Amino acid sequence: MDAYQKAINLLSSGHRLSEDEERNVISLLKNAVSDKCSQAALALADIKANQMAANQGKDPSLIRLLDDETYGLLMEATKLNEGWYELGSYLLTTDSRHYDPKRAQEILEIAAKHGDKRAVEFLVHAYRDGIDGIHLNKERAEYWLQQLERK
Repeated sequence: MDAYQKAINLLSSGHRLSEDEERNVISLLKNAVSDKCSQAALALADIKANQMAANQGKDPSLIRLLDDETYGLLMEATKLNEGWYELGSYLLTTDSRHYDPKRAQEILEIAAKHGDKRAVEFLVHAYRDGIDGIHLNKERAEYWLQQLERK
């Protein structure tokens, strides 16, 4: 069984993990990322983002470290052609120092063009209603809505 699958088995065991088990999961996921497992990079990025949220208002250097680790893991996943939607969404996180709505929009468009339904749905909403950093664009909203209806 590979490191990623071992980590997933621990995470889905149904019980609250001990600190040792949590460290083991993170270690297994890091090993899987080293072995170019994009799903491990996405799982570890999610853990780091949750740690960042849980520590908001506390040690700013820890927040910066977790922010950079999350961003780096999402970038690693995209190198393996996964995680485009997750990276685009993360770049819209206003309290991240990687906040970049223009780049987020470009990346979400890439994800949508590659068939990521979540990205398509997000773009329909973003262009139709406007969100922070992505301006209203009824034509783009209609285009992505048509793409969504074709699926």
